[in-house]
Amino acid sequence: MDLFFNFKCYIKFNPMQLKKLLLFVCLFVGWCFFYAQTPVGPNSPGTAVNGACNRSFGSPISYTPVANVMTSDNVYASAFHCACCDAQTDCVLATNFGFAIPAASTITGITVEIEKRAGGFGTTVEDNEVQLLKSGVEVGLDYRSTLAWSSFDTYRTHGGCNDMWGTTWTASDINSVGFGVAFSGIDYTCGGNVFSYYDHVRITVCYTATLPVELINFKVTSFDEWVLVNWETQTELNNDYFTIERSKNLRSWEIIGVVSGNGNSNVLLNYNFSDYKPFKGTSYYRLKQTDFNGKIAYSDPQTIEFEEELSSSISPNPVGNELNLFSDFLINQYSIYDLMGRSIEEARDFEEKIDVSRLPKGLYFLVIIGDNKADTHKFIKQ
Repeated sequence: MDLFFNFKCYIKFNPMQLKKLLLFVCLFVGWCFFYAQTPVGPNSPGTAVNGACNRSFGSPISYTPVANVMTSDNVYASAFHCACCDAQTDCVLATNFGFAIPAASTITGITVEIEKRAGGFGTTVEDNEVQLLKSGVEVGLDYRSTLAWSSFDTYRTHGGCNDMWGTTWTASDINSVGFGVAFSGIDYTCGGNVFSYYDHVRITVCYTATLPVELINFKVTSFDEWVLVNWETQTELNNDYFTIERSKNLRSWEIIGVVSGNGNSNVLLNYNFSDYKPFKGTSYYRLKQTDFNGKIAYSDPQTIEFEEELSSSISPNPVGNELNLFSDFLINQYSIYDLMGRSIEEARDFEEKIDVSRLPKGLYFLVIIGDNKADTHKFIKQ
């Protein structure tokens, strides 16, 4: 990809270098674009086979029939771990997910969801490996979890819409039939027969595409008890209006204002919006730009800080089917434990509603973890 600057410096960049350079230019020169982040999926694999894992000990056990991971239908690919210590499985190599990401896009993150359960004596099965495949070869970070598998079907989430798994990706990589995920289980029970079951695997890919509104100096400034949101555009094409949104956690966004755009423009235009009831603690602001034809694009979020003791809460309690989670801080993951301290469920990149309908009646503990904060809540499942 080529980029030409006014100071007559002509340089070539790969897509990842270009993205970093545009961020630098936006911060220090005042020139940047809206990027429309688009999630595609979740897609299921078209191919699944047993294969060798990067992380392997001794003679692994195969899943049969392994093709059952291609659909969520309670028909399983299963492995019998026997009465052995450290009995691991082959890797399920799931590929051919059928993505068609536009060629000029920038990949921003990949989410893998694996539906699985364990059964038999002890049920101390956990992940042995969860790693992405590029052209059929394992690459990047291993996102295996050390949490024991549940005894009932549960989707475990790995990665996220802004998680690149420690490597780089292009649209061509994702669209290839060799793109996918390798995953396996391991049992640490000694003296009992244990089974592990995979029901389904699915992948969601997020990417951005540049849209033709050039932003200048998009920033958020605090003044005692109110916030000024200010931005300028260098050019606009079919720009109908801007929506100002704010969030406490970068997941749930609320609309706090709308400002009309100027359609088509090639001159510098200034916009601003005042928020007189900002959140306490850390909060985030972003712009949603809408064209006359209904297409939308989002700016990168801006952060602002008002001092406050961070807290979280849940409701209702007791709960029937759905637990609502409210938090003043960004939550990275949650875990649910029973009274015996056993992990029942854990997830990342989730919304503020947790489905607990499949939990048996009883008392549970919800642990939520952020960057510098962790809270525990006790709840009763009715």
